[in-house]
Amino acid sequence: MSDPLADATGLSRADREELADLCRRYAAAADSRDFEAFGGLFTRDGVLVPSRGRYEGRAAIVAGVGGLARYDRTFHLVGQIRHWVEDGVVRGETYCVAHHFTGADGEGVRDRVLYIRYRDECRREDGAWRFARRELGLVWAGQEDKPPAEAPPRLAVVPRDVVDGEGPRRRRSVTQRRRRQEPSCPALTHG
Repeated sequence: MSDPLADATGLSRADREELADLCRRYAAAADSRDFEAFGGLFTRDGVLVPSRGRYEGRAAIVAGVGGLARYDRTFHLVGQIRHWVEDGVVRGETYCVAHHFTGADGEGVRDRVLYIRYRDECRREDGAWRFARRELGLVWAGQEDKPPAEAPPRLAVVPRDVVDGEGPRRRRSVTQRRRRQEPSCPALTHG
């Protein structure tokens, strides 16, 4: 019997959501510098192929991604994510814009920007979807020096429980708080 929630990708909606979350947790683990969690997103024999080099196995992946520590902070913005089954293999593609900042607060900041298209192979291991192979395809790279007035503020490191998707309830944004406090638009409430 076929899965009524599966579509042309050959994956159920639940599988597609879990695979998309895997991609978001990858970015969060990189930005929070939680390299052990990062390695845990890969199968035991997983392969990570960045723009230079190749890391095979979780230990090598953790050591390799540790190179991000040379930046003061990073910010990975994940865009479109899609997964499908091809020749019995779950494949994926994820778009990302990654900022790599160096420079102290109050000084100028250098921002190395990468436009990335990841190509993935994923499989279930220990009851969860993981990357069996993730290859970074570099679409464009550039660098920008920003004077102190334009430098982005230093952000707090994301706690591990948020990276794992089990974080505390998030605070409401200013807009969400205002919506709760302000009455709805009078034009819509008066008939």
